[in-house]
Amino acid sequence: MALVADHNGYPGPKHVLEMKDKLQITPQQQSAVEKLFVQMKQQAIAKGKEVLGAEALLEQMFASGNTEAELRAQTERVGVLRAELRWVHLSAHLEARKLLTPEQLAAYQRLRHHGGLATAPSSGGL
Repeated sequence: MALVADHNGYPGPKHVLEMKDKLQITPQQQSAVEKLFVQMKQQAIAKGKEVLGAEALLEQMFASGNTEAELRAQTERVGVLRAELRWVHLSAHLEARKLLTPEQLAAYQRLRHHGGLATAPSSGGL
């Protein structure tokens, strides 16, 4: 969901917490990132449930033979909800970046993407 942010120097809260010792984050930074992570996770779960509900309704609408206009409107609703879910993740990356120093951001990039802790993409910084 937020790979584009992560690859461009906007760290995910989960990864910041996983690398807190290597990044040498302060207790205040850790507290702020933990709060951000919890908030992001709660919002993502809630929005994810909305996406699933909208998808189920779209399925039901097809099964019921709704009009093309109705199906299109519901499809667009699903798209909006998916975009909102992605924004939950992306905005958390934007906020996490603000909490780190330039040195910590450079260390994050080095560790996460240049051999230090490079891993396969996860769930968007969750």
